[in-house]
Amino acid sequence: MMDYYTFEMQGAVLDRTKTLGCGDDECNFHLMSRERAEELGFVPGPDAK
Repeated sequence: MMDYYTFEMQGAVLDRTKTLGCGDDECNFHLMSRERAEELGFVPGPDAK
């Protein structure tokens, strides 16, 4: 869960819906700049891990 804070402190946004650490079968993530996230109107989904 610290990944979100770590990337945020560096000016990036992490979008992750699956992770091996939570027992999923794969890691599924996308990393983008804060500016790009704003351009896209990115809102974290309710299933973010």
